[in-house]
This record gives sequence, C-alpha cells and structure tokens, in this order.
Amino acid sequence: MELSVVPYKNEHKWSTWVELLIEYRQSLKIVNNYIVSNNDSEYKAGDLEILKDSRNNIEEMIKELRLRTLTEYKSIREEDLNNPLLTERQRQIARMRQIYNCTEVARMLGLSPKTVFTVYKRTIDKICKMRLKESANLSGQQDAIWRLKKEGLSDREIAERLNTTYGNVRKQLSCIRKKLPEQWENC
Repeated sequence: MELSVVPYKNEHKWSTWVELLIEYRQSLKIVNNYIVSNNDSEYKAGDLEILKDSRNNIEEMIKELRLRTLTEYKSIREEDLNNPLLTERQRQIARMRQIYNCTEVARMLGLSPKTVFTVYKRTIDKICKMRLKESANLSGQQDAIWRLKKEGLSDREIAERLNTTYGNVRKQLSCIRKKLPEQWENC
C-alpha cells in the first residue's frame, strides 16, 4: 500500500481542530488496514511493530484532538457549518460555540449547558462522519485535490501546490465529480 505525501509550501492554510481530527482518523484507518493486510508477513515484522507504536500515538492524538474540538473556539470551518444535513439548531449552536462557551450559549438560548454541549458534540460527530464518508471514496491524491478545490484554488494552483501536472488535476477532478456528484454540486 502506497501512502501519498503532500509537499509543504509556505502558503499552507491552517487547519481547524475538526479537520485535524478527520485527518488523524483517516491516518489511523490507513495504518490499521496496512497492519491487518501485512500481519502474517514475517519479513516486515519490525515495520509492523513500528506501525503498531504509531497507531497507539495516533489514537492518543485523536483523543486530544477530540477534546480540543469540543472545548476550543473556531474548531469548525464555515463550510462544514453550512452543510444541509445539519439541523438548524445544530448550526445555530455550533456557530455560537465558535465564539462563546457552552454556558454563555445556554444563557443566550435559554437552554442548559449540558444540552448545548450535547448538541455541539453531536454536530461535530455528524460533521466528522460526513467528511470521512466523503473522503472514503477517494484515493489519497484525489482527497488532497478535492480539499484544495473546496478551498477555492484553481486547477493550476492545485497542480502547483501538489507538484503535479494540470492535466492530472483535471483528470482526477473528473473522477471526483463522478464519485461525489452531490458534493460537487455544492462546491
């Protein structure tokens, strides 16, 4: 199994906590699939031990990122908040939660802090589930291209950022359009 690497450039846009959480969950899935598919191979026993240690580290980071998505401000992108699958209440609480803590949101909406926290937690879970489902159908390169396309980069800018050809980006976008027709329309 080949892992794709996206080269770092100075114009890198900072990720939200939810985006980082999703990326780590995707990494965990890749590592778990690799471990399962190569578990019987004695040739790579040392590599498998390293991967298992990496898996433990990724799992710890997922716990930390999960905590940060629930407790820190500005943890969700506006694009995710506009997702039509979220209820109006989820959107409202999540938007407010990007600026205020649960107690303040509860006071403003006449709810209990526990209710606000529960709705916000479910909103984050729903966003993560939708984003993971979306990227599950894409290859590593397609996922990188799709994320940059959703950020508003042109096809040529995407090619430059990923150090690939314009033609390859166009071809991959065509494949993405077929795999994600509903998301493509909303992009």
